Amino acid sequence: GLAINLEGRDFPGAAGFAACRESVGQRRVGLQFESRRAARQGDVVTTLDGNVCGEVTSGSFAPTVGCGVALAMVDGDEASTGTQLGVIVRQSRLSARVVPLPFYRRPRQPH
Repeated sequence: GLAINLEGRDFPGAAGFAACRESVGQRRVGLQFESRRAARQGDVVTTLDGNVCGEVTSGSFAPTVGCGVALAMVDGDEASTGTQLGVIVRQSRLSARVVPLPFYRRPRQPH
């Protein structure tokens, strides 16, 4: 989806790519936690009502952001920026929010 421009183009396989883009499937998202605790690979991601919707692929404390962050694969309907989710970390549920990537972008310095 990131490397193929389908607008106004017709080539063998274009219909297959278009069908993949329309399917909801799972998407990679950035999660930002309210606390300094971080999730780890394999931790379960849930919706606010407790339904499992994905899994953390990596996570850590981010000093530049000042809180825990993680990358996760979640169901497409839960992948919108700003969506509140939960992550089960060591038998406790942490609140997380879907945020745009990258987590931090260094400000540009004037020349």
